[in-house]
Amino acid sequence: MAVTPPGQRIWWNEPIERVELIWIIIAFLWGVFMFGFMIAWHFIGQQNLSKEAYRVNPSDYEQKVEDFAKKYQVREEQGIPVVKPQAGTDVYLLARLWQWWPRTREGGQLQDPSLNA
Repeated sequence: MAVTPPGQRIWWNEPIERVELIWIIIAFLWGVFMFGFMIAWHFIGQQNLSKEAYRVNPSDYEQKVEDFAKKYQVREEQGIPVVKPQAGTDVYLLARLWQWWPRTREGGQLQDPSLNA
């Protein structure tokens, strides 16, 4: 319920102000441009994802993560291994409830955001 009723009962038949119409047109054209650029960026952008996909058995991946953690472990914090892999090495992380396993270490800084608090 409005505080005061509109001056004209059928308000949608009122003419649109010129400035408001210009802004509506600008917003519409900007939306069309961004929609087109979103499609174009897929082809001209350098961050496109590879199209390679394959199935991974969860138990096999978990074994890869454990092997990775054993190979590059530098210490243990709160029962979770902290690893420091060499540059250019594949890094395997396992997403667990509320944490990543193992934790990674690069350049002396822990990469687990929960530890920086």
